[in-house]
Amino acid sequence: MRSGKPVWALIGMMAVVGGGVLLAQEGEMSAEMAAMDEAMAKAAAPGAAHEYLAQFEGTWRAQMRMFVGGETLEGRGTARSEMVLGGRFLQTTFKGELMGQNFIGMGLDGYDNVEQKFVSTWADTNGTMIVMLEGEQAEDGEARSMSGSYTDPVSGKKKQTRSEIKIVSTNRYTYEVWEKAGRGGFEKTMQIIFSRQ
Repeated sequence: MRSGKPVWALIGMMAVVGGGVLLAQEGEMSAEMAAMDEAMAKAAAPGAAHEYLAQFEGTWRAQMRMFVGGETLEGRGTARSEMVLGGRFLQTTFKGELMGQNFIGMGLDGYDNVEQKFVSTWADTNGTMIVMLEGEQAEDGEARSMSGSYTDPVSGKKKQTRSEIKIVSTNRYTYEVWEKAGRGGFEKTMQIIFSRQ
């Protein structure tokens, strides 16, 4: 009868070699996990752009002007803004009155560290859509330009829109909106002057 020692020796050698390969693989995964953790932490960390958004925290009185069909409609409202989710997003609740009708709106503004651009959403009681915008900050740090599109409820077609938020002073900023007019250029459709209360 042949001895089983050579077989057990072979199994032992395979275990040692296999263990070394496994440890090497685990080492690689650890490095990958460390790189992943670093990337995720960088993506999630609030930075200078979020500090810029924090300037808009507070309660603001809003004076609205809508430009429709050659007419100017005026309204008023109040906006309350606060940084949420650990200083990563600016959440705004708006209560306004225009043409004798009250409405409520909600906005969320942020800066995407990965895409390296500002992002914004808006929804209100005048519709069931969510308008999504993205853009960048001007070099002087005082203005932010955003652009996007939404489906016009009247025509059922996509309409391009762009906006600009400009800081006038610590207690005042403006918000203006332009929309694409047919085959022509953009026309201003709204202006809001915000004054800190």
